Amino acid sequence: MEKDISQLGTIISKTDLNGAIMEVNEAFIEASGYSKAELLGQPHNIVRDPDVPKAVFKDMWATLQSGKPWVQVVKNRCKDGRFYWVEANMTPLMEQGKIIGYLSVRRAITDSKKQAAQNLYKEIARGRSRLVNGYEIDGFKSLCLFNRIHPINLMVIMMGVMGGLTSLTLLGLIHISGLWMSIIAITFVLYSLAGRQYVFTRLGKAKVVMDKMREGDFTGQVDFYGGHSLSKMISSVKMMQVQLGAMVEASNYQLERSTRLKSALDSASTNVMMVNNSGKILYINNEMQRFVETHLAVFQSKVSIKDQEDLVGQSIESMFDQSIFYQLDRPSSDEIHVGGLIIHIKVNPVMNDNNELIGTVIEWRDLTQQRKIENNLQDTLQMASLGHVAISIDTSGLSGFYLETSNHVNDLLKELNAIIESMVVVMTNLATGDLRSRVEKDLQGSLAAMKGATNVSLDNLSAIVLYIKQAGEAVEKAASESSAAALDLSDRTQQAAATLEQINASMQMVHGLQKENAVELQSVNEMANAAMTENKTAKNALEATVASIEDIQQTSEKISTIVSLIDGIAFQTNLLALNAAVEAARAGDHGRGFAVVAGEVRSLAQKSATAAQDIKGLIDESSAKVQEGVNQVLATNQAFDVVNEKVIDMGTALDKVVLSIQEQQHSVSEVAQAVSTLDSNIQSNAALVEETSAAAESLNQQAILLGEQTGTFMIDQKAAGRLIQTTPELYGVQIADVRQAMRIWRTNVQSYLNGVQVEIDLDLIRCPEKTSMGEALAKIQRNQPNIGSQSEFVAVQEMHVKQHQIANQVLALLEEEVSGGVNVKAIREKDQLMDQFVETANQLDEALLNFNSVNFRASQVGSQAFLVSN
Repeated sequence: MEKDISQLGTIISKTDLNGAIMEVNEAFIEASGYSKAELLGQPHNIVRDPDVPKAVFKDMWATLQSGKPWVQVVKNRCKDGRFYWVEANMTPLMEQGKIIGYLSVRRAITDSKKQAAQNLYKEIARGRSRLVNGYEIDGFKSLCLFNRIHPINLMVIMMGVMGGLTSLTLLGLIHISGLWMSIIAITFVLYSLAGRQYVFTRLGKAKVVMDKMREGDFTGQVDFYGGHSLSKMISSVKMMQVQLGAMVEASNYQLERSTRLKSALDSASTNVMMVNNSGKILYINNEMQRFVETHLAVFQSKVSIKDQEDLVGQSIESMFDQSIFYQLDRPSSDEIHVGGLIIHIKVNPVMNDNNELIGTVIEWRDLTQQRKIENNLQDTLQMASLGHVAISIDTSGLSGFYLETSNHVNDLLKELNAIIESMVVVMTNLATGDLRSRVEKDLQGSLAAMKGATNVSLDNLSAIVLYIKQAGEAVEKAASESSAAALDLSDRTQQAAATLEQINASMQMVHGLQKENAVELQSVNEMANAAMTENKTAKNALEATVASIEDIQQTSEKISTIVSLIDGIAFQTNLLALNAAVEAARAGDHGRGFAVVAGEVRSLAQKSATAAQDIKGLIDESSAKVQEGVNQVLATNQAFDVVNEKVIDMGTALDKVVLSIQEQQHSVSEVAQAVSTLDSNIQSNAALVEETSAAAESLNQQAILLGEQTGTFMIDQKAAGRLIQTTPELYGVQIADVRQAMRIWRTNVQSYLNGVQVEIDLDLIRCPEKTSMGEALAKIQRNQPNIGSQSEFVAVQEMHVKQHQIANQVLALLEEEVSGGVNVKAIREKDQLMDQFVETANQLDEALLNFNSVNFRASQVGSQAFLVSN
């Protein structure tokens, strides 16, 4: 990025033979961006820009070291990386024919020259062009003989050549036609004319430059390219121009400094006089002239003068026979008394660069009014320190600074008195119970802190009184209702006691009936147990019968088996008898007797079979009957089992009934005891209700008395109502507590930042999130994550952060303050910031109130519509 140096003027620097910077002017320092200390002793290439080809600087040093000046456009670089273009006019500094250093005079250039220089740099970097003595070498400069040979010398040579050719031709040694002689002659004439023009042009430009130098313009350029005497002469003109330009620039700078110094002295509010080494007055500034004019009689009593202007040229030693005026070669100060004036004299010798005395500056300070006001001010402030601020300094006979200072002190005392009166009014009203007064006066600094603390205290006290009033009204109402309720409770307690007596009598009757029922049920239970025992005995006998019948059935089955066996035997016997009869028939007469026996046996077998069939039939019938009997007995046994189970169930049920009656009897007994205890308690409660009724009546009277006492306090109900919170917690935070803590913290911060010694944690100022406000906002966000997008919440956050930012700005100002003086600008800046701090705190309080109101309404209607604001 390019730096504009067009307004800086001439940039001058001096270097030694090695290129180390020895001197620079203010323009060089301003252009480079370095300080003077950073530049002196450093190589001049500290400002070299890398865009400039090395060949340019190589030519520059070669030219300067050869004793010639060098002029070319150069691009330099600033300390901050920016660049600037200059036309560098450089020349060696000579002393006794030797180079002792180099001088550079640089000036700003036009944009067209900058563009031309950039193009030249590119051509040089590509090797298409080169510089010699600062000049770009083109074809003309390379071929022009005038740049190598002085035009006069060249004309002499040409005249010699023409004479020689003519002589040789006349002698017949050579033959040149007339045409060629004419051509040669014309060529020489043209060269002569060109040489004449070359010389006149260069000398003309040199004359123009010298004319401009005579007029004070050292910006002109001359063409000093070449090595002959003309070029050297013009080079000397250029070197003189550069050196004179630097000298004139330095002289102008010194003249400007002197002019500024005289202007500063003339405009100074201090009386200044300058004397030479012999004590003669050389100069008095305007303020000193006015001082002499004001006290001319005093000076006329010391020296014969008509007016203040005649004082110049007088001897300071002869005017005032004071020892301080005899030692003007050393710094000193003293207080002298002249004609009723008290004057402080301060002597400052002025030395040149060789530490030689060239004059003395004497400062005169009239302390007459100062001493007067000091005494007056001391008495006044002493009285004010005792509490008497309704006083003022006598300003008669004072003027200027002392009059202004006295008026300021009087204004201060007046303001302090007004502030004290305002505070007295507020405190007096507070003593009478009127909390509506506030310190309204615009104040700054610690007084503003006092105002803020007082008003916040009154606000908090008003809120407390309003709380007490509301609480007293609520207590009075509650006490009245409690008293009425106690009376009603007393009546109801008496009724309850009577009812409990009836319940107790009924419970005693129920208890007696339950005892009788228990006895009867016990008797029934015993009869059931006896029946169950008899049933068990009959069941046992029946079971024995069933066993006997089962034995008979088994025996009948055995007999049936035997009969079946007999029937089988009879059948076999019958078959055998039949076979024997057949065999007997076969035997004939021999078998007749056997046949008879066989017939008898057969007959007997048939009878046995018939008898067996009959026995079997009887046995089968007997078995069927026995089986039927068994079935009947089993059915009877099952019936006995059912009866036994029912009897057991009935016994169990009776046991349960008896147990239940016993439990009921126990419960009725406990209920009766509880009723008795309750009756006793109710009787006690009745007494307590009487006491409560009396206490409620007393509390009601106390609440009425509290209301009467708080009624003596007069508060701004609307303003105090805005400071308290009747709504429940919001997202786990009581906003009213947060607002009160914020107001107290604001008061402490305001006091600390205004110089009041209060205990405060500076980390809470630097870190908003650590304050009770910051913690409350964080808790709200944790309990209600979506709250971050609500405009009311965002407004609270922004005001909170802004409040801390302003406080941190004030802290930074306090850290920059230097003890021992009053920085009015810094104090006013701090006051402005503190006004912004208080205003932001008020806006934050309003934002909190609005946030609480909006979100409370949202919670009342059960909607989330308020949580995301448009």
